[in-house]
Amino acid sequence: MRGKWIWTADGQEHENQRGCFGTSFLVQPGMEGVTLKISASTRYIVYINGQEIGRGPVRAGRAQWFYDSYSLDGILKEGRNFLAVRVWSYGWSTYQSLHAPGGLIFEVAQGENLLAASGREVHGILDTGHQSFAPKRNVNLGFTDYYDARNFDNTWTEKPETAEEWPMAQEIEDVWGTLESGDIRHFHWKNQYPQHIIGVEQVKKGCRQVTVNTRQAFFGDRRDADETIFSGFLGFRFESTESMEGMISFPNRTWNGILGDFCIDGRLYPVSNGNRGIPVAVEPGRHVFLMQISGKYDDLYAHIELDFPMPLKILEQEHGESFFTVGPTQRIVPVIDGFQRVYGGLDEFNRMEEETEDHQYVFSSESFSEIQARAEERELAFTWVDPRYVFWDEYLLSLARTEKVAVRECVGEEHLGILWNNDCDCLIRIPECDVKSRNELLTVSYPIH
Repeated sequence: MRGKWIWTADGQEHENQRGCFGTSFLVQPGMEGVTLKISASTRYIVYINGQEIGRGPVRAGRAQWFYDSYSLDGILKEGRNFLAVRVWSYGWSTYQSLHAPGGLIFEVAQGENLLAASGREVHGILDTGHQSFAPKRNVNLGFTDYYDARNFDNTWTEKPETAEEWPMAQEIEDVWGTLESGDIRHFHWKNQYPQHIIGVEQVKKGCRQVTVNTRQAFFGDRRDADETIFSGFLGFRFESTESMEGMISFPNRTWNGILGDFCIDGRLYPVSNGNRGIPVAVEPGRHVFLMQISGKYDDLYAHIELDFPMPLKILEQEHGESFFTVGPTQRIVPVIDGFQRVYGGLDEFNRMEEETEDHQYVFSSESFSEIQARAEERELAFTWVDPRYVFWDEYLLSLARTEKVAVRECVGEEHLGILWNNDCDCLIRIPECDVKSRNELLTVSYPIH
């Protein structure tokens, strides 16, 4: 590969970035046998003159990395051609990929005749419509893809003049080593359209839902996807304006998120994989929620649903921090040697067999000040979660399972564009209601087959 590994020069490295890269090259009349070789981390989609050519790369390990080859015969046109690449860089490991910095490498060549290659002459920029800090469904997959099309022109793959206004990409360190040609078939995809629309509904949020990514607070710059066996705490302070009863629920089992017994002002509410919806009564005033984390977790996101007649006011610090962690109070690193128990220290219910005295001491706290004082006394880390890692009403599973139907509508001609691959658009009508009610509406839901 004669290209260099590149990335955008307009941002610091962090998880879940999407870079956009473009370059133009000339094709002489009658030129045949032109090939594109390309690789990236973690995912790419490549286009020639706006036409999607391929996706990749295939999965790889530390010892080797692969590139894909595409014949461009019949795709290129005489004269100027525009190559565009979108690259998703997760930055963290998943069960499908290993963590690596964002990177792209490619070359377009006719044998030894190099037409284009990745380097400092390629334009590159971060996609500002892509939301980097986002929830994850589980450790198997990448981040949930949230996009705001108002912040970026998503048709740039067809517009070389747009890419030419971007800064130049920068060459980066090659941490991938020798590239090998992928020896499996190219990625296959097709558009699958619904066959029938059976109803149209306007729906609203059923409750407040919050997702807290505790990874950085507990483990700093950790980027692996290894399971974590540990104990600790996640908490927040809140205020209630009146006496009321509600539910605090956890949509996932421990395989897909952090959950555990919790206390409100020292009162214990037991939680288990089989009992994840907990009735709660609160009085007017300020309170502290403290959840015990204890067991084996495949991901470090906590998904919590707060269903009360009136919203609980989550109290914030000066710089917007509202959730805190304490610990870890205990951690077990599995030893796989054929002799020791792989999950030694865990009981059959996936909790620690025993908690430390420090852990029990903190969990018996009845106020926020007591939690802080006891953590300091026992030299346990007390950490505020960066607000970038707190997501309100963004976890799709919770939104879907708790939504409530506000209005049922008849299926109209304007809705049918979703069924076919043509230029007939699917029109979603803005609800005819006041601003307050409109803000409560989530979306228009289409039950389809």
